[in-house]
Amino acid sequence: MKTCVKTGVLVFFLMILSMAGINPTKAKADTIDITQDGVYEYNDVQLQGRSYTAVYFEVKNYGTEQAGITLMGLRSKEDILYIPSSIGNIPVTTVGGGYDAKKTRNFTQASTNEAYFWGEEARKTYKEMKIPSTVKCIESYGLDCARINKMVVPKSVEYMGGGSGIREVVIKGKNTTIAYSAFSGGRLKKVSLPKDYQGSIGMHAFARTHIQTFVWPRYSKKDMKKKMEEAVFQGCKELEEIIFPKNVKYVYIPRDCFSDTSMLDSITFPKGVKEVVYEFQEAVAKGYATAPSCLIFKGKNTKLKGIKATKHLSNYLVTNKEYYGVKLKNREFLATGKVIAPKKSKAIRYAKKAYRFKDIKFIRNWTSRGGEAFHLMKMKWAYLK
Repeated sequence: MKTCVKTGVLVFFLMILSMAGINPTKAKADTIDITQDGVYEYNDVQLQGRSYTAVYFEVKNYGTEQAGITLMGLRSKEDILYIPSSIGNIPVTTVGGGYDAKKTRNFTQASTNEAYFWGEEARKTYKEMKIPSTVKCIESYGLDCARINKMVVPKSVEYMGGGSGIREVVIKGKNTTIAYSAFSGGRLKKVSLPKDYQGSIGMHAFARTHIQTFVWPRYSKKDMKKKMEEAVFQGCKELEEIIFPKNVKYVYIPRDCFSDTSMLDSITFPKGVKEVVYEFQEAVAKGYATAPSCLIFKGKNTKLKGIKATKHLSNYLVTNKEYYGVKLKNREFLATGKVIAPKKSKAIRYAKKAYRFKDIKFIRNWTSRGGEAFHLMKMKWAYLK
């Protein structure tokens, strides 16, 4: 009898809340029933004291010490999206990596059959996404649809897959890998790395974004050619400045790193830099004024290296031959227009013997299907005032 009375009182209380326009408490995280590995989806749930309209995740290695959750979708009506550190007492170790949208109940729009895993609608923008220290991996797949103005990536994250909807990213871990095409073609405007950053930056990582400045990592001579891949800033038309901290000793500019960066007129290397290796920038070679036209060296002892013609032209028709009056064998060239450095500096000595590109021409003859030939000219140089 007492039980019936209590039940009746509870029902009456819920009716009063409903009539007053107040929603009863949503399901808590401990009510989520995780019994095995698999994909789970819930709506109207509370996780660590915060309310979410939907959550979508996968459990791996259930019942073991390696158990972890990949959070593939999370919707909130708040302006800041808080990623929970655990669901059902299992840690969230990966964010992103959504599955087929057609399998979701709460994330797929019936009219378009499109899924928006990180917002109430397609254009929702969060001020920030808060990442807990349990997360080790952020996948770009599935996260690309998230519009986030700021994301601070904690030291625990080993792999940053990126996301085209992220506006500003702050990397805290010194060894965090920034993936291939991590932010390519997206909203990214600002990226911050720790002073001791030693992680790898993948090909096209920041390509075709809105990034304006970048502070170069302090890589060692041994690692500098391994840490940054090709075309990292390719097509960044708003990039205006590359900053080298005073403690940077070795700089490797990868192939096509600054191709099609029309706002970046020059690159200045401080006195403390010991060596600069400047790889091929195709846009400059083809005569486009869309990459740094000048390299400026503040110190006398900075060693400059370009690329050997015979090494780069091994796949072209004119290998090891004389073309436009220039013998290519043992010639060095730079994919820039001019070098400015102090008198008697190593950079000037190199510039005096180096060649620059005027253009690339397509040639054809009866013995070959044809190929591209480089028109080389002596490097321009001037003394630093």
